[in-house]
Amino acid sequence: MTMAPLTKIEYTDLKEYYDYQRKIQYNRERVEKIAETYDGRIAMPEYGMLTEKEIFDIMWNKVKPSDYDDPPKDWIPSDDKLRFEWELDPKTEKQLPKPKGKKVIVAAKDKWDDMMEELNETDTSN
Repeated sequence: MTMAPLTKIEYTDLKEYYDYQRKIQYNRERVEKIAETYDGRIAMPEYGMLTEKEIFDIMWNKVKPSDYDDPPKDWIPSDDKLRFEWELDPKTEKQLPKPKGKKVIVAAKDKWDDMMEELNETDTSN
């Protein structure tokens, strides 16, 4: 079930709550990425090779709230219910904004083509 992102009003009403929930999520996602890098690389004698989820559970259970790092300003949570309505889904591919106005490249290319034409004409006349 996908929940709608947070509206500005919802966030403003419970700012401290949502800031803390986002802080938890940021740290959780960091531990998930670390666990992903160790998937299939850690073994315990009584269990054998540990899965990514098992590694995550072990690591996450050792993280204390006092150890949480603040998320950077440009971080966007992967959890929909903690994302602001003005934040894009981090799973979507980022796109450059569409250029506005006249294309400079075309004008420069035209000048380049004209200059090359002139050079070719002077070379053939020699």
